[in-house]
Amino acid sequence: MKRVLITLFSVGWLAPTWLAINTYLGFWRGDGWTLLWGRKDVGSFPVIQFSQQCFGVGIIWLAVVIIFWSWKFSGTGGPKQ
Repeated sequence: MKRVLITLFSVGWLAPTWLAINTYLGFWRGDGWTLLWGRKDVGSFPVIQFSQQCFGVGIIWLAVVIIFWSWKFSGTGGPKQ
């Protein structure tokens, strides 16, 4: 069970990052082009802000994972052998 949790912790940052990129690209495939042509946006959901927040969560999560594994492999963390 511990290995599963560590694996989910280590790769979990991919989910919010993927959601951010997918949402951002979906915006440009749909409403983004209409905004470039000068038309009003018909959606009320803040797509760009949502994708920015998801990306921020993913990047912070990745930083925590990097710090964790750096600490673990530096010799100061984990069980002594």
